[in-house]
Amino acid sequence: MEPDLRSIAQHALLYSSNRQEALDAALLARLGRYRYSLDLAGKRLTFRGQGGQGGEVSGRADVIASVPADPQRLRWGWSPLLADVVGTDELAHRLRDHGRERDLPSLVEEEVPYEISPDEDRDDVISSLAHAVGRVAVEVLGPETLYYTFPTDGVSRAVVALRDLDLELPPIRLADVAASLGPEALALDDAAWALDGLAAMVPAWSVHREHRLDGDVAVVADEEGLRLVLRTERDDRGRARRILVSTEQG
Repeated sequence: MEPDLRSIAQHALLYSSNRQEALDAALLARLGRYRYSLDLAGKRLTFRGQGGQGGEVSGRADVIASVPADPQRLRWGWSPLLADVVGTDELAHRLRDHGRERDLPSLVEEEVPYEISPDEDRDDVISSLAHAVGRVAVEVLGPETLYYTFPTDGVSRAVVALRDLDLELPPIRLADVAASLGPEALALDDAAWALDGLAAMVPAWSVHREHRLDGDVAVVADEEGLRLVLRTERDDRGRARRILVSTEQG
């Protein structure tokens, strides 16, 4: 993944991961087992219950990007090659404008190549890149944005930004972020950067760095005084070897 694209996605990772988990939980609670369908012309994504609960949930869906398996090139929704199929979209153009304003090459190139190394699974790489694109959309479009990614031909994936979903999600809680973070902590390139992105999405929260004898520490605190602490242990080359996650009250 290109460094600038990864950096933006990492800034939004903690917030957007929590919101995606909340979306999935809310859909399951409302619909039970469900399927989805995308109406490209109407720009609507609809989730329909398949079990005894039935019902449906729908919202505005704007195609942000596609990640084809062949060729191995991420295509933005504003690029002519994709826009001719899915239609022009203001939100996709806002991502491009964001890239132009901040000199982020990956957001202004119509196609962004990606690689799959011999020891990587193709589906995992494509899915990971699609989720990174979704997180970029959350970062650029704001905290009310949700995203959804789905296969388009069994392998390739599309990414849509969701708005006006007729489904209420619970507010984000720092305790929930902390509880789900453990296994994913080492996916963070820079813990302080990730916590900064989390606090940026929730204005009532604050973030700062602390220097302790046992390693670099980044802390985010909510309005009730709960503190999520990420302590990074590094190897002799400065790479993150382990990130320890803990919570403190007060």
